[in-house]
Amino acid sequence: MGRHPPKKHKMAKRPKDYERFQYGPLLIERYGRYMVMSSHWKPGEFEKHMEHVRSKRPELKNDINSQVQELLNIIEENDPFELLASISYKNCFTDPEQYRESSHQGKECHVEFALSIITAHNKHGWGKHATEEAGKRFDELISSIFNSALWFFATEASERKRDLLEEEFRYRSITRYMFMRGDSFPEQHLDLVRDLYKPHDGFLKSQYGFSTDEVISGVQEIENQVVTKFNNLLQGMHNLKELHERFKEFVDQKGIENFSSMEECFGEFRSLPEIQMKQKELDDIKEVLDEMSFEIEPSGAATQELLGLLSMSLGDNKDFLAFEKAPGWPTNDSLIYEKPLIKHEGKYYSFMPQLLFRNIGGILEQWIRHKDGHYLRTTYQMLPPTPPSPPITDLNGPSMVEKVEGGHTCRKKLPRRRDGRMRPVAGAAEMGAVGRFRGGGYFMR
Repeated sequence: MGRHPPKKHKMAKRPKDYERFQYGPLLIERYGRYMVMSSHWKPGEFEKHMEHVRSKRPELKNDINSQVQELLNIIEENDPFELLASISYKNCFTDPEQYRESSHQGKECHVEFALSIITAHNKHGWGKHATEEAGKRFDELISSIFNSALWFFATEASERKRDLLEEEFRYRSITRYMFMRGDSFPEQHLDLVRDLYKPHDGFLKSQYGFSTDEVISGVQEIENQVVTKFNNLLQGMHNLKELHERFKEFVDQKGIENFSSMEECFGEFRSLPEIQMKQKELDDIKEVLDEMSFEIEPSGAATQELLGLLSMSLGDNKDFLAFEKAPGWPTNDSLIYEKPLIKHEGKYYSFMPQLLFRNIGGILEQWIRHKDGHYLRTTYQMLPPTPPSPPITDLNGPSMVEKVEGGHTCRKKLPRRRDGRMRPVAGAAEMGAVGRFRGGGYFMR
């Protein structure tokens, strides 16, 4: 939202470049590229409104928890892989020739949440095909949980536990964690990963058997397998549609009443020379339709060992549901960012190849962290130690720390003199707040 227009330059309302929207005492106006928000509350009305918002927050939290429980019930009653396949097709794949960022409806965060909650649960409806109603309700619940969680954190300021700057920083950090995905073009992303981790190839190779380039090649092989199977599925559906059109033409020409049974009709149709030539396509269609498009086979750079390092079994992500204040909320830490693949009955599955590609760097960092804490602190972490006389309290000093509903830590740092009293100091305007979400640091000016 833009700044208020300077008061000394009153802006004219040009009909073609002015819009306004009013809801009760709230007024939003647009003067060209400027957005102005104002309110006209009677004395005491705003305080009543904030009290009303605050009183509704427990209901909102309970509603989220009940929706999470309904989601778990659906997972217990339906094949989890069919649920994942359905939501992945809708949100992670699109026609690149038709894709427009401004109009694309897919939400990768919804697929991540589905992957998190399914790998966290220990009960699944194996062998029970997911019905259309179950799949639709599964999607609706996930969308509703995200919307409700967004409002829950948006109304958090009504509790007045923090100052407005910290509330704004906290809300922005949480919403970015929930919704924003991707940081660069693929080529730039891989360049960054190589620059950061190739210096540690000796460690990675000796401890895990893979260099940075070998991990990247393995990830690309996994992506290629998923994309190839998806394209084969689309081609199979196209061939099936073409054969269906030919069958309709055949029935219209012959007349369905001239056949004693559908078996006779199908038999004569298959005996046609041009259809016999298509028999292999029919066989291929059946093979493609029966195949799980997201299954990954050890091949090339995607070795059995690498797939094992990148995968988890169902139930391994149990901590996602174990956070007592907000069990199963989309803000919770999840193992899927370190192990994006699923291993089940000796087979590997990648329902979201974008998640694997996007988190290559984070995965390699976790490998280093798990294997050798000393190497992590002394060699991997390149940041120099805190200077002995910093103008602002170092990041590990006193701060306001608390656990948010989603299980992440948020810190606000205040500039102080050495005697502990607050005062404006050099750099104070440059660092207003510091937050940490899932290992990442955020600075707010």
